[in-house]
Amino acid sequence: MSVLGAFLSTWDDARATLGAGTPVDGSRFDMGGRLDELHRTVAAATPGSAWTGSSAEAYTDRNHQLAATLARLAELDRRLGAEVDRSAQVVAAGRRDLDTVKQWVLSAAASVPPNAAGERALMPVVSKGVADVADIVQRSNSDMSGIAARIRDIGTGYQALTGREGRDGDSTDPDGKPTDQPGTPGESGIPPPPPWAKHDGGSGEWDSQPWYSRADDAAFKAAIEAGLPVIEQKWPHAAELLDHYLDNTGSPYNLDVNSMMGDIPQMQARADAMINDQVNRIVSEAAATGQYGQPVPFRTPWQGYYMDSDANPDWYRAVGGVDMSAGGVVTVYPPDSPGGQPRVHVESQVNVADRYNWDAGKETQIGPITISDAQMAGLQTAGLAREFDIAGASSVSTYDGVPR
Repeated sequence: MSVLGAFLSTWDDARATLGAGTPVDGSRFDMGGRLDELHRTVAAATPGSAWTGSSAEAYTDRNHQLAATLARLAELDRRLGAEVDRSAQVVAAGRRDLDTVKQWVLSAAASVPPNAAGERALMPVVSKGVADVADIVQRSNSDMSGIAARIRDIGTGYQALTGREGRDGDSTDPDGKPTDQPGTPGESGIPPPPPWAKHDGGSGEWDSQPWYSRADDAAFKAAIEAGLPVIEQKWPHAAELLDHYLDNTGSPYNLDVNSMMGDIPQMQARADAMINDQVNRIVSEAAATGQYGQPVPFRTPWQGYYMDSDANPDWYRAVGGVDMSAGGVVTVYPPDSPGGQPRVHVESQVNVADRYNWDAGKETQIGPITISDAQMAGLQTAGLAREFDIAGASSVSTYDGVPR
């Protein structure tokens, strides 16, 4: 390889370290203006004289926290935009300086004869050119290292704003552990429910977004957390599951099935129908075979049940829909008199399963906050909230009498 060829190879390697295409500036990362506007909107959203009491005080406290968070996010975004601008300037300067060195060496090469004497004459020029290239790369790397350190510090600031310990910062917050504990699957010899599988892929892989694109997600999460006391007043179950989502643990949630079916008579009626179908089947088989007094277990496959948004707005916003399975043990006794109905002793239980995630297409207005499914789903990919499995079992219900 000629002396000039060796230089050009070195130059190409150096130029490759500065990438290709137009350097990205900081404008796409700096949302400071939008966050400042949101900060002003939130700061003005006070309860006013018409709303007083503990809920209003909780909302005011959260609102102040949210306003401070938005102001800090705006500052971090401006800093991030400035650092990205600096990195673009470093790249542009490095490319420009490398081009200058290359042109100087090529001009010198054009002035010497294409022979051994020319090669010898070009060696000090190439040596100087290689040294200049090394200096440019070293300077660019040093500048980029400083920028990277400052961006890491900004990233730490973002992370500090998105940490939480449950509602109101209370590490003892019993998320996923309702006060009225439901039953345990398989009680009283009842067969456990069949395996359950989620129906869709959810919002996407958790924590898959690059951290520098999460400022809007962090601001949205802060707004939702500030509004949790308001949501809880209107939809307590929806607030409880949303809070568990925002806790960002992804741990399973133990659903209070007793409370759910108590609030939704139609769901209780569906469960009763599932159980009665099985009881009547077992009664018919006992009558046909004469096998009385033997406990017979049963278990139904999963069946979907979707909440009515008008009749059950809280549970609709909490889970939307669930899968149900009923299990039990039936003992059939012969009729007390000829021609009468058999008697039954039934122990039964209802299991519910679901996956807490968000699908695009819906939004809910709560005071000054608009909650869209797309925004909520974005918290999953930003690593600021986490989808989780929901499961629960009702208490075991006992019935003695004639089949219903």
